[in-house]
Amino acid sequence: FSQITNVYMESTSIFYYTDIITPGWSEDGKLFQYKKISSKLKLFIDDELQVFDHQLLMPGENLQQLMQLEGYTHIGTLFMIHPQVDENLIEKIRVELRSVKHSRFGISALSAKGLSMRVLAFSTPEIEEVFSVCEEVIRHHLENKEMIEWRKW
Repeated sequence: FSQITNVYMESTSIFYYTDIITPGWSEDGKLFQYKKISSKLKLFIDDELQVFDHQLLMPGENLQQLMQLEGYTHIGTLFMIHPQVDENLIEKIRVELRSVKHSRFGISALSAKGLSMRVLAFSTPEIEEVFSVCEEVIRHHLENKEMIEWRKW
């Protein structure tokens, strides 16, 4: 699987992006039926490349090891670009995510006005829970609005 996402935006624009990679499914329960996943995100702000993210997963390289998925089966990615993202918002997200027990996450400020996050978990709903908490904090802190339910069932 290969995915390339190029985003062109102005510095006054808002960008919210999430992606979840899950293992393949088979009747025998074997995970990671894919041979390679390459997902690239290039984010241009005012025509300048500000963010380049390349996520590469190759199950033959033992995804269970340190610096890979470390035993987790699902990986989520979140990017948020907003003129008002700051360390205060990132810390609020960290505090709210302390209650999440079944997944691991890392969140960082970007050089552009924004943040990025990776989530390791054992299921899609676990990652969606983390993303929902993030979105709730972001919408409340930056826009004083309630969360939107994006997923269609």
